[in-house]
Amino acid sequence: MTSTPLPDFGTEFDARALAEAGWSIRPAQGRGERQALEVYAREQLIDVLVFSRLSAPVLCGAWQSGRGQHASVLVWGHAAPEGGLPTVELSHRSGLFRRASVHTATPVAADAFWLALFDGPAHRVRVATTTGRAECARVRAGGRR
Repeated sequence: MTSTPLPDFGTEFDARALAEAGWSIRPAQGRGERQALEVYAREQLIDVLVFSRLSAPVLCGAWQSGRGQHASVLVWGHAAPEGGLPTVELSHRSGLFRRASVHTATPVAADAFWLALFDGPAHRVRVATTTGRAECARVRAGGRR
């Protein structure tokens, strides 16, 4: 992978909000000039996505930085081959109470990948495509604030 300067992603993506929450992304280039995206938590590389025309997982990662009111969760993945942006739902359980937050993902890097940024803690994430395909995962603990 070779890092390149952060380009204008040409989307509604808010790089400032991402940086304020301790996350960053950097475009990169994979083998055969394929588009790639590096995901960082507090300047530590946590994932690399490489564009593929083959079936790739829609949900690639979900990490939490910080705790309690100071937590943020970043969820990312590959754009679905059928098009459209996935809906991303986080759930958090505290005692007997359960809270859910839902966002539509934001496309990045020429719509090959997507991100969703949430405020607050979470335990699980569910991503659903426009065709109803869903993928679930646990949120991993990442960098501390």
